[in-house]
Amino acid sequence: MKLLLILIPARPGERRKYTCPPIGLLYLGSYVKSLNHEVTIFDADVAGYTLDELATNIANKNADLIGFTAMTPFAGNVLNLCKKIKSIKPKSKICISGVHVTATDKEMMEESRYVDFLVIGEGEITLAELMGALENKANFADIKGLVYRDQTTGEIIQNEFRPPIQDLDNLPIPDLNLIENLDIDNYRSVHAHNKRVIYISGSRGCPFSCTFCAAHLVHGREVRFRNPKKIVDEIEYNQKKYSIGYVGFKDGTFTLNHQWVKELCSEIINR
Repeated sequence: MKLLLILIPARPGERRKYTCPPIGLLYLGSYVKSLNHEVTIFDADVAGYTLDELATNIANKNADLIGFTAMTPFAGNVLNLCKKIKSIKPKSKICISGVHVTATDKEMMEESRYVDFLVIGEGEITLAELMGALENKANFADIKGLVYRDQTTGEIIQNEFRPPIQDLDNLPIPDLNLIENLDIDNYRSVHAHNKRVIYISGSRGCPFSCTFCAAHLVHGREVRFRNPKKIVDEIEYNQKKYSIGYVGFKDGTFTLNHQWVKELCSEIINR
């Protein structure tokens, strides 16, 4: 089965000058790939396509499932793009995940008949099970974390919420080579002094309830930490393969566990 994951451009028709690899899509894609599916990630944020150009490009890929991640500022563009894709290839299957979807439940599917699935919460296992169900023409009712449209009645069905993944060390290292036409020099940051950039997720979850933040919606309130040695394995691998000069952490509460931070820093120093 072919999965195509899309990072929608922040400003369609413009290339973003400073950006980083799409860590969320890389986790999703790498996990699905580990289960023997074919995965391509299209980073439209660095490609500079308009929505029309992007829709044509996506439709021509002939993927079995097209996946988008949606943050709130880009949700409207995602829905517009879904409509454009379906106008070119009506039988395309489209899935949307991300913070906005988790925060709003069924809303995006209610807003658009061009959306087939929504993935709520942490998406790796849910997306993999959806791929399996599509491949085997199975029922979607038992896939936790999934919202889908009943093919007979048209009713939007929201399944049981999927609990967060407990052992993050079981997830594969995000594979940058899943990005189509990867050019690592596209990923640079102002605060990294123009060095090549990657971001890493060392933990997931946040115990707090800040009104301005949605981290706990996707990853829950229980904080789960990766093994520091495996994190530094990931840093070292990317540094050697891609000459990365700057590593950032996409953790909601990086310094929550002081002992874990000390172990991580010690491991970096030792390497």
